[in-house]
Amino acid sequence: MDKTHHFLYKVVENKTIVWFSGNNEYLVLENTTADILKRLNKGISVKDIANTLSKKLSVPLEKTVDFVL
Repeated sequence: MDKTHHFLYKVVENKTIVWFSGNNEYLVLENTTADILKRLNKGISVKDIANTLSKKLSVPLEKTVDFVL
């Protein structure tokens, strides 16, 4: 069974609108949060996402793991 969800992403100004096709709902997210959602949907591990985020934001790894979770 396909575990990926079908989302559409549209960047508007400094935010990303994420549309969830399955239930026809949307969220307006910060771009970093939308990027995390994209990566999770692609099956990238929490640890890998947290490592990338930690380096990008210069934040301790433990904090980025908590944020991703």
